[in-house]
Amino acid sequence: MHRGLPPLTDDGISALRVADEGFLVASLIERCPRTMMLRELVRNAIEAAVTAPRGQRRVEIGETRIEGVRKLRIWNTGRGMSAGELHRMCDIASSIGKPHGLDGNFGMGAKVAALPSNQHGLRYRSCREGLVHEVRLGKRGSEYGRLRIDGRDVTDVTRTAENEGRDLAFDWTEVVLFGNRADQDTARDPFDGNPAVAESWVRAGLAGRFLDVPDGVVITLPDGARFTPLAPLWTGAIRHDAVTTQAGPVVHYLHDPQRIAGFGCALAYRSEIYDARTPRDWVLVAPRYGVPFGAGQVSVLVELPESFAVRPDGYRQFLRYRDGGQHHVETGHFARMVADHRPDWLLSLIDSLAPDARHVRSVQGELATLLRSLGVRRTRPGPPRPAQAAGAPPADLVARTTPDDAFDAEPPPEIVPLRDPTDIAARGLTDRAAQYIADSHQMFVNLRHGSVDALTDALLAEHASQAHVRSPEDSERMHAVATSLAEEALVRRVGRALVHALAWRDGGVFEHWEIEQASGVPALSVAACDFAVSLGPARAELAQRLAVSPPAANIPQARRALPLLLALRTHRALAGH
Repeated sequence: MHRGLPPLTDDGISALRVADEGFLVASLIERCPRTMMLRELVRNAIEAAVTAPRGQRRVEIGETRIEGVRKLRIWNTGRGMSAGELHRMCDIASSIGKPHGLDGNFGMGAKVAALPSNQHGLRYRSCREGLVHEVRLGKRGSEYGRLRIDGRDVTDVTRTAENEGRDLAFDWTEVVLFGNRADQDTARDPFDGNPAVAESWVRAGLAGRFLDVPDGVVITLPDGARFTPLAPLWTGAIRHDAVTTQAGPVVHYLHDPQRIAGFGCALAYRSEIYDARTPRDWVLVAPRYGVPFGAGQVSVLVELPESFAVRPDGYRQFLRYRDGGQHHVETGHFARMVADHRPDWLLSLIDSLAPDARHVRSVQGELATLLRSLGVRRTRPGPPRPAQAAGAPPADLVARTTPDDAFDAEPPPEIVPLRDPTDIAARGLTDRAAQYIADSHQMFVNLRHGSVDALTDALLAEHASQAHVRSPEDSERMHAVATSLAEEALVRRVGRALVHALAWRDGGVFEHWEIEQASGVPALSVAACDFAVSLGPARAELAQRLAVSPPAANIPQARRALPLLLALRTHRALAGH
């Protein structure tokens, strides 16, 4: 416990008001997102630190003890504030329309973002030309404001700072977070459990926010380590390419297996990171960005130029477009841009990680024929549709009745088979059969789905005791062929279900959301579970590949049904597990 500290007890409150309006700002404070607190406080500390001479631009994030309890402390060099300046900086009204420079340390965002999680107190100290003054903010009753100490809003604590060993030979500013309770450890639990944070929350919070910091500014973390933002770390990535697009944004592609970026994809504006997607979320949406494989090793950041027609919201939590609608700017808005500018090394990486899809190519041919026969029109960029002669019947009618090559049919989806359990889990397809990504027109199929094992078991049960199975090698070959047929049958079932769902897009019978449901994961998984419809064709194909007679001809109907029922039971047990 520091000696000579002014008491935490206060004797009144000077309510924070916007001077010209005369209304309380409690509602504004309560609406501020708590998680923006660290970013706002550190950003203001950085802005102040750049006013210090080169070599002295420092921001330190650490802790201090208040009555024996750890409290988070953010300290920076740079021009300090006098008593009057500090008083004005702790009034929200003074922050509106503020210029950069002196008062950059305490913007409206810093105070408003920090107060909801520090209702017990938020202490500001600033050293200016050897004198140190203090202001405390907090909440008493229903009002936020300056906590009066000995009847004063601003207290001279120069002697206290000297007793604590503070260096008064240069200017500095310090913020200490008291939290919502006197016994709250704000260094470890800054939000009083709502939300809970990890031990490394400071490092993670800065890494997820700052792309870069001004030249010469050194930020020290609570563990004493120096914080390094993402931009300087790019040199540690296996590959990093920055592609400047014609529209202005710069797309950064990182071969990032170690996840030095800390995210899968994100936006950047004025050296700050927005709308960052976690690596788990990124794997799910990466196909839209042209990364169907290897998303676990790749990070993408779209850096918007300052001239881009966007602006941060009031607390810089997200970006808005500057148009009339002021809509949020999202990473997904730049997915096509990312896909169109992929560097050669990324294309090679994707190709090297793509699974073998030879056994599904015939299915794609079947789906192409089905799409044409059902008259499913192309909805994505492709060859222009030939002009239709006057008086000719509608193209969809032609497609349903004749093999007219003039009909511009939707191409079959790219079928992406998945076997790696990690990839399957990352896409949320464990115990699920398939997922259709409409934006990229890709269908991911889980080849470890229980229906594959069930159909494989049913096929093998019919041949296990046959004379042509003479050796372990014969058994192994038969198993491989049966598995391949079961996988191909799964792809066929979900592919046909998807095509029939797409065929209703232009029919006017179902709403758009109903079509999405019909082509969604649950519907495709239901189609996959009906593997009994594939047994007959798969049985015949297996016999042909093994060059033997179909055993079904010699097996009574009841005996033929038993393996199928057992396989179905096994499949359901696996799905339940």
